[in-house]
Amino acid sequence: MLSLGDSPEEREYGLRMLVVSRCVERIGDHAVDIGEQVAYLVTGVFQEFTDASHPEVEASTRLGRAIRFDGRPRGTDQGEP
Repeated sequence: MLSLGDSPEEREYGLRMLVVSRCVERIGDHAVDIGEQVAYLVTGVFQEFTDASHPEVEASTRLGRAIRFDGRPRGTDQGEP
């Protein structure tokens, strides 16, 4: 069975570390969102970044899911009015 600590100080420390870990995760989520927005500003193509904890997803698969907001296929903006 899971032990939460024998003293109130240990339990408080464990609870604080749980809260800190959730905050760090939110910071990471915000950083990914900022990265997606910067990538869109630079390329004009929205690409949702994948979870780095799943390396089995190939880069080519991720790039294949990129969509343009104007509805045109990727790579069709060279020299068009």
